[in-house]
Amino acid sequence: MLSLEAFLNQTQDKVVYWGTKGEKIKNSYQLDSFSKLELISNGQLLFGEDVRSLIKKPSVSELRQDVEYHYQTIREHAQKTGRNFYSFGWFLDISRCLYTLKTGKTIAKTKAGDWALQEKLCPVEKELKFALEVRNNPLKYKHDEKVFDYAETLGEAVQKYADVLEQRLNLTNQESDKE
Repeated sequence: MLSLEAFLNQTQDKVVYWGTKGEKIKNSYQLDSFSKLELISNGQLLFGEDVRSLIKKPSVSELRQDVEYHYQTIREHAQKTGRNFYSFGWFLDISRCLYTLKTGKTIAKTKAGDWALQEKLCPVEKELKFALEVRNNPLKYKHDEKVFDYAETLGEAVQKYADVLEQRLNLTNQESDKE
């Protein structure tokens, strides 16, 4: 939660943020281009005046920069995966980045995983399929120690899939250099 002025002008203000590690109070918060595009394209007004028209749509270049940032994060933090559900999420993050690079749009991570399977983009298809299974049925697996043992072994598979993202990023960078 933050004021409209702070959101639109990226100024300092009290911000209450909920993330994967709980709530935080900060002095500023900026949505990445994925979130902005998602808000503009699919946001649902719950109360008050719709302000989506005031939000600048991210450019293809901004989307590519955020994909590059996600790629660097994957290379740095997913070399070794942990005993948790987040380890499966790396496959869905990569799928979503690939979808965004191809279409210039955003999509839910689960749908991106399905799309990547249909497009045959993932060299570790078995792992992506299981990531989708866990994503679609978390309650079924939340106490399954074998699933958490498996999650801890996924680093190499995540990196193989990240190779696909790297190739696509290189391709889009070459294409933008020609423009």
